[in-house]
Amino acid sequence: MLIGSVLDDLSPVVGFTATLALAAWWADRNLYVPASARPDHPLAAVIGLPALRALVAEFGGQTLAIPADVQALRFRRDRAICERFAEGWTPARVADEFELSPRRAEQLRVDLIARGWLDFAAGRLSKRVGL
Repeated sequence: MLIGSVLDDLSPVVGFTATLALAAWWADRNLYVPASARPDHPLAAVIGLPALRALVAEFGGQTLAIPADVQALRFRRDRAICERFAEGWTPARVADEFELSPRRAEQLRVDLIARGWLDFAAGRLSKRVGL
């Protein structure tokens, strides 16, 4: 199951690039959104004044908990694990490669199947090797 975060809420408001900038600068910290968008506010330097205006309009006066980049790293790891399973690796071999228990590797395999990622990776693999 994919877990949403405040970044899911920010992206449609301020845009993808500004969301990445906020995630980079305020990772694993609270971000207080001011009640007004001033050009001299530090957030304007990070995400730009238009994005700051949109942020204030939607979240002004609120404190947002910006998650650490752990979620992005987890997605990258899961993609790599998924590609290994698509190549035919066993849960034990995946566990060794990614420093997991075999049980956790199997749990991830089941989750990747449920998300549809394993079918996607297998399809990409078959196109790459010309199957």
